[in-house]
Amino acid sequence: MREGVRVPQAHVVTSTSVENVGNKDITKKIALSRIDVLYRVHPKYLRYNLWDNEERDIPISKIPPDLADWTKTTKPLPTVPHSEFGNIEAMRTIKDNPNLFKIVTPVDVDGFERLLVMHPNCAFMELVCRGLHEGFWPWAETQYEAYPCMVDESLGMPQSEKEGEFLQSQREHKHSKGRFSGPFGRDLLPGMHVSPIHAVPKPRLEKLRMVINQSAGSYSPNSMISKEHMKGFLLNDMRHLGASLLVCHRSKPSQRLVVFKSNVAEAYWLLPMHPLWQIKQVATIDGE
Repeated sequence: MREGVRVPQAHVVTSTSVENVGNKDITKKIALSRIDVLYRVHPKYLRYNLWDNEERDIPISKIPPDLADWTKTTKPLPTVPHSEFGNIEAMRTIKDNPNLFKIVTPVDVDGFERLLVMHPNCAFMELVCRGLHEGFWPWAETQYEAYPCMVDESLGMPQSEKEGEFLQSQREHKHSKGRFSGPFGRDLLPGMHVSPIHAVPKPRLEKLRMVINQSAGSYSPNSMISKEHMKGFLLNDMRHLGASLLVCHRSKPSQRLVVFKSNVAEAYWLLPMHPLWQIKQVATIDGE
């Protein structure tokens, strides 16, 4: 009777790539700070809303410059390219219909300019004030020689009576504020561009909000804007608020702090656009 024979195991040689950890700062990942631990156990929306008074360097050391500091060194805003004034159709429409292309803002521009006399970045502030006087330009090349003279991307009638009534109310509201012109008929004028406009429900609410989709279609207004030039613009966020609160508390720990919110409603609607860009922002409601 034969005895069992032990079969030698075969060895398989494979190559497995692994990341070189020789230059990795492993200590930094292992030794998590208390604030990192807090970030991981809270929802993402609270990431910049956690302020730990015992962590002296956080979040103050990690926040970007605030908006006021940023204006000291940023580049000037764009002006309307000279070539845009060669758009004969658009220039004629604007000249013949001045009531449709007004520059409206509630900002006291003259008073604003007086407050900025000593601002260190004169070139930037001069163009901000010029934009408030003449209308802003969004880093666009309208390509009027390559794009159609008129573009109509309107969606037609609203899908429901509720949506129709809401859009009508928005039209009246924005017209009363000077943000919409009055109606001028059912036909576009040379040089005009219509973007789709509709209403969508607000999250977890029955209320609606108006959407003007300036990215829709092959010749959308947003397709004319250089994305590269728009990078890097800052807005103050909750990190700046948290840093300010910590500085105040540390300097006067025994004093009670009171925080209040000054709400600038519909802030972006306060910035008028240049007539040569307004003509690319036509809204059609109820066919007008």
